[in-house]
Amino acid sequence: MRNSRTIKWLSLLTGLGLNAYVTPANAAVDEYSIILLDRTGSMIENTNINIPSQTFWTDAMDSAVGVISLKDYDHTINRAYAIWDFRNGAYTSGDTTQVSAKQVWPLAQADCSSFCPAGSPGCATFISPTTTTGLVSNYCDFSQPNAGSDTPYTGLANLLLSYKTDPNRMPDPTGNGTTPLADSVCRILDQIRETSPTAQQTITLESDGGENDSSATGVCGNWSVASTNANFVGNTNFGWNKNVPDWDMSAAKLSGAPDAVDSTIFPGGGSWEARIVRRAIRMNIPAAADATKTALGNESSVRNLAWRVDAHYKLYTSSSLSPLAVAAPAATTLSARGDSVSGGLDTLRQHPVNAMVAGLAAPGTAAATTTVTLSITQSDLSLFKQLGSTNFPTNAKAKARSYFQAVAVDQNQVYGTYHKLAGDVDDSNCVDRADYSIMTQKDVWRQRALPPNQIGMRADLNKDGWTNEADRTILLANWGKGCINNPGPKPVVK
Repeated sequence: MRNSRTIKWLSLLTGLGLNAYVTPANAAVDEYSIILLDRTGSMIENTNINIPSQTFWTDAMDSAVGVISLKDYDHTINRAYAIWDFRNGAYTSGDTTQVSAKQVWPLAQADCSSFCPAGSPGCATFISPTTTTGLVSNYCDFSQPNAGSDTPYTGLANLLLSYKTDPNRMPDPTGNGTTPLADSVCRILDQIRETSPTAQQTITLESDGGENDSSATGVCGNWSVASTNANFVGNTNFGWNKNVPDWDMSAAKLSGAPDAVDSTIFPGGGSWEARIVRRAIRMNIPAAADATKTALGNESSVRNLAWRVDAHYKLYTSSSLSPLAVAAPAATTLSARGDSVSGGLDTLRQHPVNAMVAGLAAPGTAAATTTVTLSITQSDLSLFKQLGSTNFPTNAKAKARSYFQAVAVDQNQVYGTYHKLAGDVDDSNCVDRADYSIMTQKDVWRQRALPPNQIGMRADLNKDGWTNEADRTILLANWGKGCINNPGPKPVVK
């Protein structure tokens, strides 16, 4: 946090007309933030039957930008960002040998300074804080001397949005690339613990789950043994029971289950879900193998660690089951992805659960109980929600930064709102500043445009379930249409 002397110094520079992006010497980073992107084969699944190019992956980029916009555009602290992604398996372009998580940005100073206006290199500085155990990772330090500018944040948003179509970043279009989720998350935990222990630490995770390919030797992969504990696997309340070993994420000791606490399959036993949480809680222990070899007790995190998790999955009711809008990969490709059954992605990734589904009952009657099919396992969903909730045992500041969003897609979902005049968000028969203001307000702009966000649905002009740059383009292209009075100049897009 900047002190009053620094703020006065910056104000003086600005008043003298000097470069407002000059970075104060040795400015401390208040928060280290890693964005972890799942680019495995299943992320190519289509999520909007009317837009074939819209997938879990493109939704994930919109989600990540939305979280940053909602949580980080406050300019009150000095943040440093890094982007990592993960997959395991052959890929037809870009890196063909990736295993587990890999840093993709920033790799050099130019990756940071490219976000800055010409002649003002101090707004994003390349730093490499990890040095103690041989791990190396880089960050762009968004120094933000000019608290009124969002230039680096705009650059980060544009970079993530460019990943939607970048063949070196997006998932393989044929579905190759399996999911080493446990190994990847634990690697990120190892990386972020190398930063300052007094700084805030944040992990933003975009994934559709599907743990099936973490290595047999990984301390968190645990031979990809998932939880068999019914209290966790079928837990629709997403609650941890901290009074039992591994908080219900592993089978009981001596139960004989492969994920049992102290199982001989792996030191300390336990499910891969539990081993991720073990590592996350015990960040003060340098070696992940030491942090994960014993079951969780009623303990709290020692770091100021916050999780922001977007879980991407499809949701079907018994009356809305339908095939994917795009053809599923061939059986050989599915085998390469690590799926255990041949057939389409839709078949492979359906997990029936019983749940109360709002909106299925007639008005004035109780909600109906029906069978819901998800494209994510309940245990994956439970883990994701718990990490991103205030239930994760960390301090108050981290709880305030935590975030969970279910980016759930119903094949029958209707996106957007009909407008007689394109771009006329408020249906005033004039496309003007009022429409632009509605679209770009903080709780609408770059956010999911689905119920109960009725304002966002009105601003979702291209009907893709998001309010973002695509909708703004439509609005500005129709600026002034229908207006009796002059709507004024178009807003300047930075």
